[in-house]
Amino acid sequence: MTEYIKVPPFLTYNQKIKLYNLGLASAYFEKHYNSESGTESALSFLDLTDDNLPKQFMHVALMKMEPNAIQDWHTDGTRDTVLIYPLSPNYQLGQVESGYYSGPVLLNVKTKHAVFNNDNARINFQVTMHTPIDDVNITETIDLIKKWYK
Repeated sequence: MTEYIKVPPFLTYNQKIKLYNLGLASAYFEKHYNSESGTESALSFLDLTDDNLPKQFMHVALMKMEPNAIQDWHTDGTRDTVLIYPLSPNYQLGQVESGYYSGPVLLNVKTKHAVFNNDNARINFQVTMHTPIDDVNITETIDLIKKWYK
């Protein structure tokens, strides 16, 4: 089963900085709770979804982890695939059972994954999809995101 697929960088420098600064400054992040146990996780999300979001995507958000936070090994209950685009400097790599992943990736969140954060805030841009990872058209996905986020 595919754990992740590398995605070519597609955000401009200015887009990355704008999103990163929003992640640093926003007071509107919402704590995430495990969809199965209901317990609070180490993640917080700032929803960026709007009415113009292409129907192929469930939602778009910034995800933030505080320094030294741990999101232990788990699978996601309500999502299939997430495009993860790192924004913060000194970004801690994520882990899957076969090792570490880095850079923009499509992550199969139905497979076990984890993050053991370093001493920096970890902020990324996420696009959530119902589509299984092996069925995602990467070029089409990137084109849709670029049209949506100008």
